[in-house]
Amino acid sequence: VDGTIVNFEGSATDYELIYAHDGWTVHTNHYCSGKMAAYEREPESIHGSCLRYERANHLMATRSGPVTPELLKTFLSDHTHAPASLCRHGGETETVFWVIIDLTHQAIEFGCGQPCTSVSQYFRF
Repeated sequence: VDGTIVNFEGSATDYELIYAHDGWTVHTNHYCSGKMAAYEREPESIHGSCLRYERANHLMATRSGPVTPELLKTFLSDHTHAPASLCRHGGETETVFWVIIDLTHQAIEFGCGQPCTSVSQYFRF
């Protein structure tokens, strides 16, 4: 493995690889590539996902210091743009689980519910 970071956008019949810039990438719940946008089931309803994507990009682009699981958990706990925040509460749609996979240290941190309130669980492989 050469350390390349890739966001894999896929549907049942197609996919596109989106390569990271500056060593990181983010993803929310909508297709970002032009090729995959054709598969978006309800393109008129992705505004909230686009807000979360922009916020995640902003948090990564303006961070100081290294990316750590602790830093990523604070990002996942972010409430900017509520109710369309990264950490979603109540309403019709809410965050029901979260996960941070650290391939370098072969560890997974995850939780049931919102990252701002749930108890972290860990798995090492």
